[in-house]
Amino acid sequence: MANQRIERIQQHVLAGDASISGGVEMRNTSSAEDSDFDARVKAMQSWMDSERFKYTTRPYTAKDVVKMQGTFPLTFTSAKLSTKLYN
Repeated sequence: MANQRIERIQQHVLAGDASISGGVEMRNTSSAEDSDFDARVKAMQSWMDSERFKYTTRPYTAKDVVKMQGTFPLTFTSAKLSTKLYN
């Protein structure tokens, strides 16, 4: 059991090495990315806790949702156009 755990840890450590992971270099995230992620989780949690979803139960957390979201900002042409027209 202990040997399996040690082997598993070694695999995780070696996965960060670019020569072993197929040329993909694993890097740590910056504090700006962490704070952005935390802000997005907080915003998602407040949206999920809103009165609209009072009786909704979810098998996942706000953190799970944010993990699955992309980081590329979405912009919709119709939203930009309506902002230009009505503001």
